[in-house]
Amino acid sequence: MADVVLTTVPESIHFYVHSHLLLKRSSNAFASLITPRSADTSAPMSASGSGAGGGSPRIFIHLHEKAEVLNLLLHAVYNLNPARYVPSLEALSYLPGALLNYGLSLDDHLSPDSEFTRLYLNHAREQPVDVYALAAAYGLEYIAQKASRPSLTTPLTSVTDEQVTMMGSVYLRRLVHLHHNRLEALKNILLTLPAWHARSNPVACNDTEANVLRAWALVTAYLAWEARPDMSTVELAQVLAPLLDSVSCSVCKNNLQERISSVLYSWSQVRDTI
Repeated sequence: MADVVLTTVPESIHFYVHSHLLLKRSSNAFASLITPRSADTSAPMSASGSGAGGGSPRIFIHLHEKAEVLNLLLHAVYNLNPARYVPSLEALSYLPGALLNYGLSLDDHLSPDSEFTRLYLNHAREQPVDVYALAAAYGLEYIAQKASRPSLTTPLTSVTDEQVTMMGSVYLRRLVHLHHNRLEALKNILLTLPAWHARSNPVACNDTEANVLRAWALVTAYLAWEARPDMSTVELAQVLAPLLDSVSCSVCKNNLQERISSVLYSWSQVRDTI
């Protein structure tokens, strides 16, 4: 039976929990608020919840925590899935600090396969930089790595000072390098020209190398100028594929198709996480 009542301040939301479980899960006696002795000697409650005698012993503790955050914390204590509450990212942003404050392990509760980690990654779809910055602040490498992929949609110029401060120099540098390296990789991929129609090939060629080269140069220059670190292979294909319509020679068209396919494959292999 629950023997501890945790009350949030100033919301006055009550949570009925078990002292033995708090002591078992916490490395610091739940921020030194509960001890085995206090659990053993707490005054008994009546069946109505007040007064002495009859009922289970109760410990009353007031916590300056938001109810939504304390709810998440206790779900961690009890190893329960909080997904049904659809916690906000704001509430989740306080969770790592609360876990540390009350003596719970980040490694245990924010591991790659934990339900809490899934909640962070769900928010990363819409708020990737916020999730990345939060993960960076607490050294949550797995979450930071996963959040770095959707963060490619966010220009680095829009990252706020607050987010930069949360990231710290190491994770900020890693994010900047990710964006920069992908842009440079795309430009380098586009530098290689398509193979040309060999003069010894028996198939007659109606296209001049200059025309094909000019078309390729114009399109790839456009791509290099408009390149984004989150550009998809579908977008690249939509820009490059029309080049095939301007080539009548079957050999040249095949060479161009092979080059386009190579570009798309090479781009798909470029690392997209920190």
